[in-house]
Order: sequence, then structure tokens, then C-alpha cells
Amino acid sequence: MGSMSHCGSRMATLCCIVAACGGAIDTRTEEGLPAGPVGIADPGAGGGAPAPKPPTGAEEPPSVAPAGFGDGVCTPGDVTRGLYDPDCVYILGTTTPGLVGNEVLFHPDAPTRLASGWKRPPHLRPLVRGDRKILFALVAPPGIFVYAPKEQSPYANSTPVPIPACPASTFLELVLSPGSGVGGPAGYYRCGESTAGLYHDFGSSNVVDVGGDRRVLALDESGVALVRSTSGATSLVAAGVEQPVTGLEALSSLVAVRSRRGGGFLVAARPDALPRDPHLYEVDAITGAATDRGGYQMEGARITSVAVLEPSGALQAVVLSPPLGEDRVVRFRLDTPPETQFDETNQKVKLGAGVLVTGP
Repeated sequence: MGSMSHCGSRMATLCCIVAACGGAIDTRTEEGLPAGPVGIADPGAGGGAPAPKPPTGAEEPPSVAPAGFGDGVCTPGDVTRGLYDPDCVYILGTTTPGLVGNEVLFHPDAPTRLASGWKRPPHLRPLVRGDRKILFALVAPPGIFVYAPKEQSPYANSTPVPIPACPASTFLELVLSPGSGVGGPAGYYRCGESTAGLYHDFGSSNVVDVGGDRRVLALDESGVALVRSTSGATSLVAAGVEQPVTGLEALSSLVAVRSRRGGGFLVAARPDALPRDPHLYEVDAITGAATDRGGYQMEGARITSVAVLEPSGALQAVVLSPPLGEDRVVRFRLDTPPETQFDETNQKVKLGAGVLVTGP
């Protein structure tokens, strides 16, 4: 592998990697990570763009997140005022299924409270950063933007974030730092013309090389990277030193990854053994040991690749319904039966592509 140089940059909790989806965003499948969006970057701190101006008549969100935001417990806030908790799971749905435009963001606790202004669907799944701002990406024009809920096209309404190493290409992957916007470090991105494994630091001109056939799944708050190769080998990389991860060898596919509060990682993955229902693994960032915490209680649910982890390790995913049925967002845990978070039956807003939005 190539060396992984931090070049003096301070690293902290960085997480959530995304791959470009090539246009359509409804790329749901039943196995593994989606072919398209699985996350988005936070380039905010360390040279990122300023926060967007609030809609006319709206309050200016405080620059410091209030108590209850980013504490590991979901405090949804009011989505129409631009308040988003990285510990929550929001839904980007639509009021016109089958048509582009009219995308709306909402929390399942308040499905009639809709944050609009998404006149084009994001190219990559949006993510919530530490200052409660949402970042998203578009293909045309290509770029990363800070979302502001307004009745305008998002790229005209929202603040662009510089990606200087990709002046004329579509970037492929980004890494979000949950501390961005609140004094934390910047994240990474990878350009279309870059070789696999080559990332750029948002906060500087530094280049980070993790090896040609590998991708960064997440970085924890101590700067340790969780890296996985196309062959399925998983490693921890920090300051150019690599350590194999033990306990993730016999996996069929990954479902979702999130950095763990206090360091390390949470991984939801399907074991390479029947019935292949997802299990939760905790990866220790010091020893590299992955501990299987057990299988989620699925009760036969057929989840799609649209899935995210909560800070607690609970898994939320879009569940396929029978033909002509309504899809649902369901919460799965290890010790209790599944709980439906949102059922689009008799709701004005529908899941559409079923994009789930959360923090790293």
C-alpha cells in the first residue's frame, strides 16, 4: 500500500464514506452497501465554507450546538429552521413519487414538518455535521454544498464548499468529520481522476494514500482509519502504521459503518453464513479486534442497502414491502423486535429513493 501521511494535520473523529452514483439515486439492493450513495463529506472546519444565510424570517441558528445535540441521543429539532442533530436519522423523501424535484427532509417523529428546497435530488447521501448543518453533493454543477431549507434549487440556495483538487471532475468519495463547523478538523475527498486509495485533505493540500485497491470506511476521533480492500481485508491505519483487523474476515457484505463514541468503530455486516442476517461488530481502534455483539432481530425483514447506524448501534433501514405495497423505515436492535419508524401508507410524503440522513 502507499504510505498514509497526515503531513502534520491534526485528525479527529472522521467518518462516513461515499461513492458517486452516476446519476440515479434509487440504487437500492438487498446485499451490502449501495452502488450509489452511502455518505457525504464534511469539509467544514479547517478552511471550509461559511454557514449559509438562514431563510428570510428564520432565526439564525446558534453557532454552538445547544445541549442535546451530538450527545449520542437523538434530539430532532425543527427541520424547517435548519436544525439537525447528527445523532438522529432523518428521511429525504418526496411529495411526487417517480418525479425529480419536490424532495423534502423530515424526521419520522414529525412527518408533516417538511424541509423543502431540494429542487434536485442530491448526488450523494447528505450527512449532518457537528454544527448541525447538512452537507450534500450535486453532479451538475459538481460540488459539495451546505444545505439551507428554501424554495430554491439547492445549488443556488446553499453555500458551496471548495474542493480545489477536483477543478473539472466529479469527485468520487468524501469523508465527513463530525467536529467540522465546531472547531474540529476537516475531512477527505477523492477526485474522479485520482487513483483509487488517493485522498485529498480538505484543510490543506496534503495527499493521503491508503493503497490502490482500498477505501476508507471511517476514521475515529483519534485519527485511526478503518480501511477495507476489494478482497475484503480490513485494516486499521494510523500515521503510516497498518494493523490487520481480526474478526471481520468471514463477512458476506457490509451494511453500514459508523465511528464509535470514545474511539473505534461500529460495523453492521452480514456474516458469510446462513441466514446472513446483519450482525453488529465493535472494532477496537487500539487492538484491531472486532467483537461480534450479536445479530439484529430481523424477523424476516428484507432490508435494502439504504441503511445507517445510530450511535447506540441500532440499525435503521428501508424495508421492502410486497409488490404494490408501501415501503417502511424500520429500526432494528439486538435485544428487541423491529420497530417501524416511518410507514408511508396514508402519508403525503413518500420514501421515493429512501435516503436516510444522519451524522458519522
